Amino acid sequence: MLKKIILLLLLQALSLNFAIAFGDVVIGSVPVDQNKNVSFFPQPTSQPLVADIALKGNEILISRDQYFISYNQKRHLLNWVEWKIDGSDLGDVKRTNTFAIDQELDDYLSQHSTHAVTLEDYKGSCFDRGHQVPSADRTNSVEDNRMTFALSNMLPQTAYLNRVIWRNLETFARNLVKNYNKKVYLIAGPIFDEDFGKMGLHKDIPIPSKNFKILIILNKYQSLSDINGNTEIISVIMPNRLKSGKKPLEDLNELCNKAAVDPSTTNTESTPTNNDWHQYIAPLSEIERLSGFKFIPSSVARKAKAKI
Repeated sequence: MLKKIILLLLLQALSLNFAIAFGDVVIGSVPVDQNKNVSFFPQPTSQPLVADIALKGNEILISRDQYFISYNQKRHLLNWVEWKIDGSDLGDVKRTNTFAIDQELDDYLSQHSTHAVTLEDYKGSCFDRGHQVPSADRTNSVEDNRMTFALSNMLPQTAYLNRVIWRNLETFARNLVKNYNKKVYLIAGPIFDEDFGKMGLHKDIPIPSKNFKILIILNKYQSLSDINGNTEIISVIMPNRLKSGKKPLEDLNELCNKAAVDPSTTNTESTPTNNDWHQYIAPLSEIERLSGFKFIPSSVARKAKAKI
């Protein structure tokens, strides 16, 4: 057991050292090696796409109490975000709805002749500002909830993705903590394997074709070193499309018709074949191939029972 713990800690330390060595800059108040949201620091693969994304001056690491983000300043979107949910993260704080530019990120970018995403970039686009770390995963304090509304934590998502299938999986993850005494580590981000066009004031924000999410599910008192054959890892790839299946910019009327996918009017139980998140389960290896990042070390993944 002691050898297993030492090996896992060494893997994490190597990953964090890699991040600090290759990340252009780290912003945020939490040292990377002390960030409780880090599970296994994602490593870029050898694919040419990732060399462009992560290793040529494009990556900024944002390390905060609420999450840990790899931000792509070329795309003006995150590469991925890691966070944890346990009982200490959930409370009675209401949704703050304080959508805002990530000022700390923008202060850095403005020194390098570029910019962070603003509210104006989304205005009139009909895309949802899709939380990656959900507001409802950070309800223990007003500040923690407010920080989830930083636009660096958002991706442009269709209302159908954001408000229905993505939302259903968010609820599932929280219920594991609330009702089943679990602790969940999560990683989420965009995939760009198809050209879905661009949005924003300067038309320089690419629209993801898909979103991925990975859940590492542990018991309340377990740590990452306890991953074993009974550990469940769930990985999904969800299309960033309209309810009809079209690409979002192919039908602006449907894209802008939010009422058609409003959760209060969408009976997700009566149409599970359309809205059930389980249909989007995908091998972790496919997420890694499409995103260009290795999210869980192979030696750790082999211990888990999920078919990844």
